[in-house]
Amino acid sequence: MIWNHIECGEHYYRAMSSWAVLLAVTGFKIDVPRGIVTFRPVNLQPEFHGLWVSSTGWGHFIRSRKRFVLNCYSGTLAFRKIRIILPGTDINNLKAYLNGKMLTTCLYLRDSLVEADFGMTLTVKEGDIFVVE
Repeated sequence: MIWNHIECGEHYYRAMSSWAVLLAVTGFKIDVPRGIVTFRPVNLQPEFHGLWVSSTGWGHFIRSRKRFVLNCYSGTLAFRKIRIILPGTDINNLKAYLNGKMLTTCLYLRDSLVEADFGMTLTVKEGDIFVVE
């Protein structure tokens, strides 16, 4: 099996380095103590699809020029702030939604990222859809 190295009694940790490629391409970063999740894909094509994986859950996201959609397929993803790249977006017109319900948030533009601060922990659960548009 390609990821099962026989060195050191098999299941060698080096195979986990393949996850670094996923993190680099998607720009997914989670800072659990501060409650910040970042999605900054290196590919700025008009639409980007990527996977996110954390210790508590996993799912899929779509980043387009004016919209970000986060799906949770299993587990949860909890955050107080989410940072996403939405090139050319006017943050004054952005809104955040969880399962179609508009959320109260403060939006900022920092380091070329749209930052949504919810002021409390928001938990996206299995089957939930989180949208910023």
